[in-house]
Amino acid sequence: MDLALLTHLPASCLAQDSKGNTPLHVAIESGRDRRFRLEIAETLVGFSTALQLGAKNSAGRTALHSASSPCDAAVVNMLLQNKASPSKGKFLDAVDSNGRSALIATLPTTYSHPSRPADVRCAELLVKEGADLTLKTKGVKGETAYRLAKRWKQDRLAALLERGESAEDEKKVRAARRRPVKK
Repeated sequence: MDLALLTHLPASCLAQDSKGNTPLHVAIESGRDRRFRLEIAETLVGFSTALQLGAKNSAGRTALHSASSPCDAAVVNMLLQNKASPSKGKFLDAVDSNGRSALIATLPTTYSHPSRPADVRCAELLVKEGADLTLKTKGVKGETAYRLAKRWKQDRLAALLERGESAEDEKKVRAARRRPVKK
């Protein structure tokens, strides 16, 4: 897609390519410098905030997923500031086809860069906005971002996410207390 044309054609901001990517996905994932990505993303979001921010590509990824992996804190912050609060939780916690939220996407994956330290700036922004720390990935293990961070030795990120793990443990304890005792 030619990003220069998009600033003159607001209707095309909602177009999707063969992989379901909107121009916002393309702008965020482009190899251009961060300032360029932020400028184009701001322009695109200005045309159609509500529809664009929630748009998912064929892998189920939103613009927030794209900005979170790899972390582009300026774009993540701009996306979070432009999302209307009534549906912010749904936007923050949207999961892709692999069950990964934007928060989980901040982790370097075992497939790409398991030893690369996570850039915690995006995770900090997502946590501050209220991302659900107890969401689990799909699959057999169904792990939270905290568990993945611990397993992949991402200590700074694990420390940030640790309070979410304790909240999940508290939920389990409360649920266990409510269950009737079998005799």
